[in-house]
Amino acid sequence: MPGANAGAVTGSEPSVRFVALGGLGEVGMNCAVLECDDTLLVIDCGVNFPDVDVFGVNVILPDFRWLDENADRIAGVVITHGHMDHIGALPWLLALVDVPVYAPRFAMGLIRHQLRDHDFDDEEGLFVAEDGVPIELGPFTVEYVRSTHSIPDTYALVIDTPVGRLVHTGDFKIDLTPVDEPPFDLARFSRIGDSGVRALFSDSTNILREGSTGSEASVRARLLEVVPTLPGRVIMTQFSTNLFRVSAAADAAKATGRRLMLLGRSLQRNVAIARELGLLDLPDHLIVDLDEFERVPAHQLMVLCTGSQGEPRAALSRIARGEFKPFRLSPGDAVIFSARTIPGNERVIAALEDDLVRSGARIIRDRGLHVSGHACRDEQATILRLVRPKSLVPVHGDHRFLAAHADLGRTHGVETAHVLDNGDVLELTATDARVVERRELEPAIADNAVFGTLFGETMKYRKRLGRRGVVIVWLVVDGDDGSILDGPEVLNRGAFDDHGGAIIAEARGELVAAIERLGGRDRMNPDALDRTIRETIRRFVRDEAGTRPVIEALVRIDDGA
Repeated sequence: MPGANAGAVTGSEPSVRFVALGGLGEVGMNCAVLECDDTLLVIDCGVNFPDVDVFGVNVILPDFRWLDENADRIAGVVITHGHMDHIGALPWLLALVDVPVYAPRFAMGLIRHQLRDHDFDDEEGLFVAEDGVPIELGPFTVEYVRSTHSIPDTYALVIDTPVGRLVHTGDFKIDLTPVDEPPFDLARFSRIGDSGVRALFSDSTNILREGSTGSEASVRARLLEVVPTLPGRVIMTQFSTNLFRVSAAADAAKATGRRLMLLGRSLQRNVAIARELGLLDLPDHLIVDLDEFERVPAHQLMVLCTGSQGEPRAALSRIARGEFKPFRLSPGDAVIFSARTIPGNERVIAALEDDLVRSGARIIRDRGLHVSGHACRDEQATILRLVRPKSLVPVHGDHRFLAAHADLGRTHGVETAHVLDNGDVLELTATDARVVERRELEPAIADNAVFGTLFGETMKYRKRLGRRGVVIVWLVVDGDDGSILDGPEVLNRGAFDDHGGAIIAEARGELVAAIERLGGRDRMNPDALDRTIRETIRRFVRDEAGTRPVIEALVRIDDGA
């Protein structure tokens, strides 16, 4: 990746450069960098989660090569909130560079837990950011401004720079009646606008939705209406970080004389961190453990669990399949989905619902039982009117979201609106804003055993294996006369339906015949044997099964040593 110009300056004017390493043209993997006076400031550091064809990969990470090469220039990382698409890549970044990290309380609690999972022992350099307390990081002065979202302790960032004030909204919505948090402070954002804003970087996720996002208070009210009508056990599934929803469910449980059981490790962990930080008030007597819930009558139990997106190992999926012992569904149970269906998950969620209904449970989906955490079009218009930036840079969203957001900005008088891709370098001066460079990025992949690039050889090979299967041939020949000592053994791994071993048996016969047709010298030549095996298997499998598998030949010449 080409380096940036140190201390980026256009003529005699100071400048600030912005480049996103993730989050543009996609929903997730939010990570951006500001550069000024030879100093880099990282804003958020998130992961994305792979599609089904990204085989065996746990997470997708931003391309950190440029940050690694410029580690001594990084003043710090500032985190807006604790969702994994904003904090999940920190362990990988901090394994490369030793830099301070600033984050709100709840996000920091999640970060500490995450770093311990990655065997980080030293927690020096982790700082809790406070609302309104300036943080000096080289030429940048960062102030955290409380916002509202679907997770506690969410903040926007006000960043003072030599070219003027920048505002980064992070993920947000304008919730004037949130649960357990102060409301969105419209007056404060108006004062920020009064001070003059050079550029606004704003969440674009819901820009295509007209109107305004609903309030968490409305979900609480709806739960208080719905839960009393359900005579049996109530199981509610939601995103594990939405602790406002946990609080609302606890209120519904208390109002109906129920106790609350939490299922799913991420939900249990997040609730424990929030309770420890004083962000969630759940009295001990309200909570029931898995080892005692069977003593609680059905009409006195409410269960919160992970798995709203049909994740196969999440609590709800295991319950639906009857694998979460001793908890089993029975007729009279009601399952409330208090989460939206993420596009792409429709099929697995439909299968999950089938399993739930087959177990006798009643499924409840109600628009009033979930609200988004992202601002819709009217709220984005409100932010533009309050902040009144000279330039708008839409962030966090598919390209069509960014383009629609830019159009909205132009109708509200911004001088320039920039629809960027990851890797575009936007240079801001006090009077100008333009893309001056493009960096080619290669997102990284990480799983339990592999770290590499998304487009590298590892993923290419995995995709080939996943789509085509593999045939492995093992052969040992005598190094003196070329006779077959062992094999050929043929192993089929997902390449074709073997029909009880019939195709494998025929393939082995074809191989023996092909090897015997080789001349004496070729029968003792590993390259000639390898080529013969591959050509024979490729032709045979194509003719018999119509597939084109990956073929691996393992040949050994036994010289008697």
